[in-house]
Amino acid sequence: NLAGITALYGETDLEAPDWTIGKWGSILLMELAPPSKNANVQEKPWHADIPLHLRYLPPSAGGMTEIEVPWPVVFWACPVDEGMVLDGNPFESKGLGYDAMFDKQTVFYHWQPEMSRPGQTLVETLKVPVMDLEKTTWVEGGTVGVVVLGAIWVVWYLVRLVMRDYWRGMGQREKKKRQ
Repeated sequence: NLAGITALYGETDLEAPDWTIGKWGSILLMELAPPSKNANVQEKPWHADIPLHLRYLPPSAGGMTEIEVPWPVVFWACPVDEGMVLDGNPFESKGLGYDAMFDKQTVFYHWQPEMSRPGQTLVETLKVPVMDLEKTTWVEGGTVGVVVLGAIWVVWYLVRLVMRDYWRGMGQREKKKRQ
C-alpha cells in the first residue's frame, strides 16, 4: 500500500553508527495508496508495512538493548475547494513541520491511535540485538595481536632493507680498498 516517498529529511546515512550521529533521527513522509475498490475483496483492515533500518548501536553485555521507536503520525492531507478560504488561527504557527511541504490551501485530518493499555505512550520499546560484549572478548586480543604482528613485520622488513644496503656498501668499500 505504499505509493512512494514524498520527502526524506534528517540523518540519511544509514550505515553510520548511532554514536556518530549528531542529530536525532530522520523524517520520512510517505504517500500511502488506498486499497482498490474491488467488490470481490473482503473487507480487511488497511495496513502499510514500511521496512526500517536499525543503526549500529553500542555493544552491551547480554547482546540485547532496548530502543524507543515513536509511533508514526498518520494524517490525510486534502486540498480545500476553491471557494473555501482558510484564514487560519492567529495563535497557530504555520510551516514549522510537515505542513510546510503542502499547499497553504490544505486541510489535515489526523488519525488518533487507540491506547490498548493504561498508561501507554506513543512510543514502543523494542529489544534489539547488538554485539554481545561477553562473547566477543577475543576481538580485542585478536586485534591487538594482529596490530603487533603487523608492526613487527614492518620493522623486520625495514631492518632487512637497511642491513642489505649496509652490506652492499661494505662490499663496495672493500673493492675500492683492493684497487
